[in-house]
Amino acid sequence: MGKTQESKAETALRFLEEFLLQHAGTLTIKIFDSVAREILTNRTLLSKITTRWFLNGARVLCESVHDIGGRSHGGILLIDVDAAELTTKDFTHMVFLARKAIGYFFLEPVTAASILISLMRMSPDDKTLEQLGQLLFNPLLVNYTGSAQEYVEAQAPQETGKVKETLDRALGAIAAYLETLRGVPALAALHPGQAHREAYRRYMSESSAASMKEAEKHSVFLNLVSRSTLLYGRKSINYIHSGEGPRRRMEIPLTSHSIQMEIPRMENLDEHGLNYMLRVFRAERFRT
Repeated sequence: MGKTQESKAETALRFLEEFLLQHAGTLTIKIFDSVAREILTNRTLLSKITTRWFLNGARVLCESVHDIGGRSHGGILLIDVDAAELTTKDFTHMVFLARKAIGYFFLEPVTAASILISLMRMSPDDKTLEQLGQLLFNPLLVNYTGSAQEYVEAQAPQETGKVKETLDRALGAIAAYLETLRGVPALAALHPGQAHREAYRRYMSESSAASMKEAEKHSVFLNLVSRSTLLYGRKSINYIHSGEGPRRRMEIPLTSHSIQMEIPRMENLDEHGLNYMLRVFRAERFRT
Protein backbone atom coordinates (compact mmCIF):
# COMPACT_ATOMS: atom_id res chain seq x y z
CA MET A 1 0.00 0.00 0.00
CA GLY A 2 1.49 3.34 -1.06
CA LYS A 3 1.64 6.46 1.08
CA THR A 4 -1.26 8.03 -0.81
CA GLN A 5 -3.47 4.99 -0.20
CA GLU A 6 -2.42 4.89 3.46
CA SER A 7 -3.28 8.55 3.82
CA LYS A 8 -6.70 8.02 2.26
CA ALA A 9 -7.39 5.01 4.49
CA GLU A 10 -6.35 6.97 7.59
CA THR A 11 -8.55 9.91 6.58
CA ALA A 12 -11.52 7.60 6.02
CA LEU A 13 -10.89 5.89 9.36
CA ARG A 14 -10.75 9.18 11.24
CA PHE A 15 -13.93 10.37 9.52
CA LEU A 16 -15.72 7.17 10.53
CA GLU A 17 -14.46 7.48 14.11
CA GLU A 18 -15.52 11.12 14.46
CA PHE A 19 -18.85 10.44 12.79
CA LEU A 20 -19.66 7.67 15.26
CA LEU A 21 -18.58 9.81 18.21
CA GLN A 22 -20.65 12.76 17.06
CA HIS A 23 -23.74 10.57 16.67
CA ALA A 24 -23.25 8.29 19.65
CA GLY A 25 -26.57 6.92 20.86
CA THR A 26 -28.29 7.35 17.50
CA LEU A 27 -26.01 5.66 14.94
CA THR A 28 -23.79 2.57 15.06
CA ILE A 29 -21.32 0.83 12.78
CA LYS A 30 -24.18 -1.39 11.60
CA ILE A 31 -25.33 1.26 9.15
CA PHE A 32 -21.92 1.01 7.41
CA ASP A 33 -22.39 -2.58 6.38
CA SER A 34 -19.87 -2.68 3.53
CA VAL A 35 -17.28 -0.79 5.60
CA ALA A 36 -17.64 -3.24 8.48
CA ARG A 37 -17.16 -6.20 6.11
CA GLU A 38 -14.05 -4.60 4.61
CA ILE A 39 -12.57 -4.04 8.07
CA LEU A 40 -13.24 -7.64 9.07
CA THR A 41 -11.49 -9.04 5.99
CA ASN A 42 -8.45 -6.78 6.44
CA ARG A 43 -6.46 -8.09 9.42
CA THR A 44 -4.17 -5.06 9.54
CA LEU A 45 -7.08 -2.64 9.58
CA LEU A 46 -8.97 -4.75 12.12
CA SER A 47 -5.96 -4.73 14.46
CA LYS A 48 -5.58 -0.97 14.08
CA ILE A 49 -9.23 -0.22 14.78
CA THR A 50 -9.46 -2.68 17.68
CA THR A 51 -6.42 -1.18 19.40
CA ARG A 52 -7.30 2.46 18.74
CA TRP A 53 -10.98 2.26 19.61
CA PHE A 54 -10.55 0.12 22.72
CA LEU A 55 -7.93 2.58 23.99
CA ASN A 56 -10.32 5.45 23.29
CA GLY A 57 -12.85 3.70 25.52
CA ALA A 58 -15.94 5.41 24.08
CA ARG A 59 -18.87 3.04 24.23
CA VAL A 60 -19.94 3.58 20.62
CA LEU A 61 -16.45 2.76 19.35
CA CYS A 62 -15.96 -0.30 21.57
CA GLU A 63 -19.38 -1.66 20.63
CA SER A 64 -18.47 -1.09 16.98
CA VAL A 65 -15.38 -3.27 17.39
CA HIS A 66 -17.57 -6.00 18.88
CA ASP A 67 -20.15 -5.64 16.10
CA ILE A 68 -17.44 -5.97 13.45
CA GLY A 69 -16.03 -9.06 15.15
CA GLY A 70 -19.49 -10.56 15.38
CA ARG A 71 -19.64 -10.70 11.59
CA SER A 72 -17.30 -13.68 11.60
CA HIS A 73 -20.49 -15.77 12.12
CA GLY A 74 -19.16 -18.40 14.48
CA GLY A 75 -15.70 -18.63 12.95
CA ILE A 76 -12.67 -18.26 15.19
CA LEU A 77 -11.51 -14.64 15.00
CA LEU A 78 -7.95 -13.94 16.15
CA ILE A 79 -6.91 -10.32 16.63
CA ASP A 80 -3.41 -8.95 17.20
CA VAL A 81 -2.74 -5.63 18.87
CA ASP A 82 -1.36 -2.92 16.59
CA ALA A 83 1.91 -1.81 18.20
CA ALA A 84 1.85 1.46 16.26
CA GLU A 85 -1.46 2.42 17.89
CA LEU A 86 -0.28 1.39 21.36
CA THR A 87 2.26 4.21 21.58
CA THR A 88 2.38 4.15 25.40
CA LYS A 89 3.34 0.61 26.35
CA ASP A 90 3.02 0.88 30.11
CA PHE A 91 1.19 -1.21 32.71
CA THR A 92 -1.90 1.02 32.81
CA HIS A 93 -2.56 1.23 29.07
CA MET A 94 -1.89 -2.44 28.38
CA VAL A 95 -4.06 -3.72 31.22
CA PHE A 96 -6.76 -1.21 30.24
CA LEU A 97 -6.77 -2.60 26.70
CA ALA A 98 -6.85 -6.19 28.00
CA ARG A 99 -9.84 -5.44 30.24
CA LYS A 100 -11.68 -3.83 27.32
CA ALA A 101 -11.01 -6.91 25.18
CA ILE A 102 -12.42 -9.16 27.91
CA GLY A 103 -15.39 -6.91 28.54
CA TYR A 104 -16.52 -6.77 24.92
CA PHE A 105 -15.33 -10.17 23.67
CA PHE A 106 -16.15 -12.19 26.78
CA LEU A 107 -18.63 -14.36 24.88
CA GLU A 108 -15.94 -14.89 22.21
CA PRO A 109 -13.21 -16.10 24.60
CA VAL A 110 -10.74 -17.21 21.92
CA THR A 111 -10.79 -13.72 20.42
CA ALA A 112 -10.25 -12.15 23.83
CA ALA A 113 -7.42 -14.61 24.59
CA SER A 114 -5.71 -13.82 21.28
CA ILE A 115 -5.65 -10.11 22.18
CA LEU A 116 -4.23 -10.81 25.63
CA ILE A 117 -1.48 -13.04 24.23
CA SER A 118 -0.66 -10.37 21.64
CA LEU A 119 -0.28 -7.86 24.49
CA MET A 120 1.99 -10.27 26.37
CA ARG A 121 4.42 -10.28 23.44
CA MET A 122 4.96 -6.53 23.77
CA SER A 123 4.76 -6.39 27.56
CA PRO A 124 7.33 -3.88 28.94
CA ASP A 125 7.94 -5.57 32.30
CA ASP A 126 7.22 -8.62 34.44
CA LYS A 127 4.50 -6.83 36.41
CA THR A 128 2.45 -6.20 33.29
CA LEU A 129 3.05 -9.73 32.03
CA GLU A 130 1.93 -11.17 35.35
CA GLN A 131 -1.28 -9.11 35.37
CA LEU A 132 -2.11 -10.14 31.81
CA GLY A 133 -1.58 -13.76 32.83
CA GLN A 134 -3.93 -13.34 35.78
CA LEU A 135 -6.60 -11.84 33.51
CA LEU A 136 -6.15 -14.76 31.13
CA PHE A 137 -6.67 -17.18 34.01
CA ASN A 138 -9.55 -15.28 35.60
CA PRO A 139 -12.00 -14.56 34.10
CA LEU A 140 -11.26 -16.28 30.76
CA LEU A 141 -9.94 -19.75 31.62
CA VAL A 142 -11.99 -20.02 34.80
CA ASN A 143 -15.17 -19.49 32.79
CA TYR A 144 -14.18 -21.30 29.58
CA THR A 145 -12.39 -24.59 30.15
CA GLY A 146 -13.23 -25.66 26.61
CA SER A 147 -12.46 -23.39 23.65
CA ALA A 148 -10.28 -20.83 25.48
CA GLN A 149 -8.19 -23.47 27.24
CA GLU A 150 -7.74 -25.45 24.03
CA TYR A 151 -6.57 -22.31 22.23
CA VAL A 152 -4.06 -21.41 24.96
CA GLU A 153 -2.78 -25.01 25.07
CA ALA A 154 -2.23 -24.92 21.31
CA GLN A 155 -0.63 -21.47 21.43
CA ALA A 156 1.73 -21.99 24.38
CA PRO A 157 4.26 -24.24 22.52
CA GLN A 158 4.53 -21.62 19.77
CA GLU A 159 5.56 -18.86 22.18
CA THR A 160 8.98 -18.35 23.69
CA GLY A 161 10.57 -16.87 26.78
CA LYS A 162 8.48 -15.20 29.43
CA VAL A 163 5.32 -15.26 27.32
CA LYS A 164 5.46 -19.06 27.20
CA GLU A 165 6.15 -19.18 30.94
CA THR A 166 3.12 -16.97 31.59
CA LEU A 167 0.86 -19.15 29.47
CA ASP A 168 2.17 -22.30 31.15
CA ARG A 169 1.49 -20.78 34.59
CA ALA A 170 -2.06 -19.89 33.55
CA LEU A 171 -2.65 -23.44 32.27
CA GLY A 172 -1.18 -24.87 35.46
CA ALA A 173 -3.43 -22.64 37.54
CA ILE A 174 -6.59 -23.71 35.73
CA ALA A 175 -5.57 -27.37 35.99
CA ALA A 176 -5.09 -26.98 39.75
CA TYR A 177 -8.39 -25.09 40.02
CA LEU A 178 -10.33 -27.86 38.27
CA GLU A 179 -8.57 -30.56 40.28
CA THR A 180 -9.62 -28.80 43.49
CA LEU A 181 -13.22 -28.66 42.31
CA ARG A 182 -13.17 -32.37 41.52
CA GLY A 183 -11.90 -33.08 45.02
CA VAL A 184 -14.93 -31.49 46.69
CA PRO A 185 -17.26 -34.30 47.83
CA ALA A 186 -20.81 -34.35 46.52
CA LEU A 187 -23.27 -32.87 49.01
CA ALA A 188 -26.86 -33.90 48.39
CA ALA A 189 -28.13 -30.88 50.32
CA LEU A 190 -26.63 -28.56 47.69
CA HIS A 191 -28.34 -30.29 44.76
CA PRO A 192 -31.85 -29.30 43.70
CA GLY A 193 -34.52 -31.96 43.97
CA GLN A 194 -35.98 -33.89 41.04
CA ALA A 195 -39.10 -31.69 40.96
CA HIS A 196 -37.02 -28.51 40.80
CA ARG A 197 -34.82 -29.89 38.00
CA GLU A 198 -37.86 -30.89 35.94
CA ALA A 199 -39.46 -27.48 36.49
CA TYR A 200 -36.26 -25.77 35.35
CA ARG A 201 -36.06 -27.97 32.24
CA ARG A 202 -39.67 -27.10 31.34
CA TYR A 203 -38.92 -23.42 31.86
CA MET A 204 -35.83 -23.56 29.64
CA SER A 205 -37.71 -25.54 26.97
CA GLU A 206 -40.55 -23.02 26.88
CA SER A 207 -38.13 -20.10 26.91
CA SER A 208 -36.12 -21.57 24.02
CA ALA A 209 -39.28 -22.27 22.02
CA ALA A 210 -40.49 -18.69 22.50
CA SER A 211 -37.08 -17.34 21.51
CA MET A 212 -37.07 -19.53 18.39
CA LYS A 213 -40.52 -18.33 17.32
CA GLU A 214 -39.49 -14.72 17.80
CA ALA A 215 -36.37 -15.25 15.67
CA GLU A 216 -38.39 -16.98 12.95
CA LYS A 217 -40.54 -13.86 12.55
CA HIS A 218 -37.49 -12.01 11.23
CA SER A 219 -36.27 -14.80 8.94
CA VAL A 220 -36.50 -13.96 5.25
CA PHE A 221 -36.21 -17.58 4.11
CA LEU A 222 -38.83 -19.06 6.45
CA ASN A 223 -41.37 -16.55 5.18
CA LEU A 224 -40.87 -17.86 1.63
CA VAL A 225 -41.50 -21.54 2.29
CA SER A 226 -44.18 -23.67 3.87
CA ARG A 227 -43.40 -25.74 6.94
CA SER A 228 -44.65 -28.99 8.40
CA THR A 229 -44.04 -30.69 11.73
CA LEU A 230 -42.96 -34.33 11.89
CA LEU A 231 -43.90 -36.09 15.11
CA TYR A 232 -41.90 -39.25 14.46
CA GLY A 233 -40.24 -41.27 11.69
CA ARG A 234 -36.91 -41.69 9.93
CA LYS A 235 -37.71 -39.92 6.69
CA SER A 236 -40.16 -37.54 5.05
CA ILE A 237 -42.05 -38.28 1.82
CA ASN A 238 -43.05 -35.63 -0.70
CA TYR A 239 -44.71 -35.88 -4.09
CA ILE A 240 -43.31 -33.63 -6.81
CA HIS A 241 -45.41 -32.68 -9.82
CA SER A 242 -43.31 -31.38 -12.71
CA GLY A 243 -46.30 -30.59 -14.95
CA GLU A 244 -45.85 -33.64 -17.16
CA GLY A 245 -46.79 -37.20 -16.28
CA PRO A 246 -47.58 -38.56 -12.83
CA ARG A 247 -46.23 -37.12 -9.63
CA ARG A 248 -42.82 -38.33 -8.47
CA ARG A 249 -42.34 -39.70 -5.02
CA MET A 250 -39.33 -38.21 -3.19
CA GLU A 251 -38.03 -39.60 0.07
CA ILE A 252 -35.78 -37.48 2.25
CA PRO A 253 -34.00 -39.29 5.09
CA LEU A 254 -33.89 -37.39 8.36
CA THR A 255 -30.54 -36.56 9.93
CA SER A 256 -29.68 -35.02 13.25
CA HIS A 257 -28.32 -31.50 13.63
CA SER A 258 -26.84 -30.04 16.77
CA ILE A 259 -25.21 -26.86 17.99
CA GLN A 260 -22.90 -26.48 20.94
CA MET A 261 -22.65 -23.38 23.09
CA GLU A 262 -20.18 -22.92 25.92
CA ILE A 263 -21.75 -21.18 28.91
CA PRO A 264 -19.44 -19.19 31.22
CA ARG A 265 -18.94 -21.15 34.43
CA MET A 266 -19.63 -18.15 36.67
CA GLU A 267 -22.95 -17.53 34.92
CA ASN A 268 -24.38 -20.21 37.23
CA LEU A 269 -22.20 -19.62 40.29
CA ASP A 270 -22.06 -15.81 40.51
CA GLU A 271 -24.15 -14.27 37.76
CA HIS A 272 -24.37 -10.81 39.32
CA GLY A 273 -20.68 -10.66 40.21
CA LEU A 274 -19.69 -11.66 36.68
CA ASN A 275 -22.08 -9.16 35.13
CA TYR A 276 -20.78 -6.35 37.36
CA MET A 277 -17.15 -7.12 36.52
CA LEU A 278 -17.83 -7.07 32.77
CA ARG A 279 -19.77 -3.80 33.07
CA VAL A 280 -16.81 -2.23 34.88
CA PHE A 281 -14.42 -3.45 32.17
CA ARG A 282 -16.64 -1.92 29.49
CA ALA A 283 -17.38 1.36 31.23
CA GLU A 284 -13.98 2.41 32.61
CA ARG A 285 -12.11 5.15 30.76
CA PHE A 286 -8.98 7.24 31.15
CA ARG A 287 -9.31 10.61 32.83
CA THR A 288 -8.86 13.51 30.43
